[in-house]
Amino acid sequence: MKSLTQVALVTGAASGLGPKSLPVAVQRKLLASPTRVLDAIDAAIDHGQHISYPMPMAKWLYAMRRVSPALLWRVIERSEAAAS
Repeated sequence: MKSLTQVALVTGAASGLGPKSLPVAVQRKLLASPTRVLDAIDAAIDHGQHISYPMPMAKWLYAMRRVSPALLWRVIERSEAAAS
């Protein structure tokens, strides 16, 4: 059984309603599964952390957003343009 997250968000957005780079991320398996997200949340709670990172890229993206949001948006815009 597929979760609502997979069906409503990922499938709907990958069908052309969302970011152009999303189908590429789905194909390359760069998205965390709902189970992995929940496991990361449980682990963060167990360790007393307020932020969970389900994948290594999530930690990198969080750091980039804190250090240089403009640079992160430039990278995102370039990836969108490349996916077009």
